[in-house]
Amino acid sequence: MDLKCELFDTSKKGTIIFSHYRSGGTQLKLIVRNTLIQHFQIPCKDSGELEFDLENQITPQQFYDKINFKSWKNHHDGQKFDDDSYGVILINNPFTIQWIRNNPKELKYIKENYCLVGVRRKNILKSLLSLPLWTRLIDAGLYENYDLWTNDNLQKFHDDTLSNPIRPFEIYLGYFSVFENIEKSTTEYLNHIVRHLLDEFTILKLFCQELNCNLLNYEDYEFDKKYLLQYLPNELNLKSELVEELGVGAFEPIISKIVNATYRGKIPYVSDDYSVYVNEEVNNVLKGWGLLDD
Repeated sequence: MDLKCELFDTSKKGTIIFSHYRSGGTQLKLIVRNTLIQHFQIPCKDSGELEFDLENQITPQQFYDKINFKSWKNHHDGQKFDDDSYGVILINNPFTIQWIRNNPKELKYIKENYCLVGVRRKNILKSLLSLPLWTRLIDAGLYENYDLWTNDNLQKFHDDTLSNPIRPFEIYLGYFSVFENIEKSTTEYLNHIVRHLLDEFTILKLFCQELNCNLLNYEDYEFDKKYLLQYLPNELNLKSELVEELGVGAFEPIISKIVNATYRGKIPYVSDDYSVYVNEEVNNVLKGWGLLDD
């Protein structure tokens, strides 16, 4: 029996989540997959993120192999799949998004065969600074285990970062281009980085409008664990025979627990203002772009 909601449609090949880096797309992907597997017992592959090898010519075959979940592993977290199993994939690389937008045949293919949804982070400042801050947390050895996120450890990380703030060349967008290999001043580098990020936000918004799909805001569900429940199945939008089989009210409490479990991976930094973690030059450039108040 096929299930359909705004985050998945099991009559199709899978769900594609369009996004940009550090915007909650990975959590959304996890929610889709875990809801299908844990609650509805529907196999769901996780094909990670769709990226192209930019050192070689991009071909439609590369696209179809990846978009059709050819890279999934049959023993991923104990689940068993076949070639027709539903899948979920995250596309947050701007090169991939622009390639799809520029290829009408592939664009038509995803519209016809996939459930599509977008997610963005409204706070551009946090989107920019979240990645280098996360990299610092990894370098400090604190990302290996959630149990390490104690108040003492996070306070030490906070203090250490304040005493050695993030520098301009530590800031990047999650992918590398030819620009990083060109000699430039730190301020010029930051100006280009900010402009590239603003372009990503604009393109993602336009693309979701072209696809006529939802563009969710990460901030709406960043801390509100009930927000995404409206986009998931409940007894009112499921087929009547399934409700009769499983019982009215059997859905939201279980799905709510599944959604809640994905919030464990949110890093509780000491400061919610990421600008305190970067040096003065970075903040001056951000002020120039209107991303930070004077």
